[in-house]
Amino acid sequence: MGFTVQYIDLELTQAVDFGSAYAGAGGLGGCVAVTTGNDGQAKLTADDWGWGYNLGLTYQATEATRLGLAYRSKISHHLTGKGKFRVPTDSETLATLADFVDGRISGDVDLALNHRLAGEYEGSVDILSVQVRYLF
Repeated sequence: MGFTVQYIDLELTQAVDFGSAYAGAGGLGGCVAVTTGNDGQAKLTADDWGWGYNLGLTYQATEATRLGLAYRSKISHHLTGKGKFRVPTDSETLATLADFVDGRISGDVDLALNHRLAGEYEGSVDILSVQVRYLF
């Protein structure tokens, strides 16, 4: 039996193509055309602590045969953090009109439970030694 403590430190980044966004918007407001070489960036950062537990059991059926059973619980996380945009100077008007604004983010992540049944057999015949392990 044991406990598991996990920490998630998330950082996701993605380029934002303001040149294509401008072209698709048909020249919103007073925006000037931007080139695709002047992309912006979206950056999401979040973190959280979560905990779970582990259970295990081993049974020695015979001197050569062992059976094991293991269980690891699901660990749930509720991540909170920030979303930030880096906007090129010539795209600021478009970014404002299209609502590219910094703000708070949150999301849930469940890391699945894990269970395992395992067996092991060990034996030998004068010149041959055999060890078999299997998992279900």
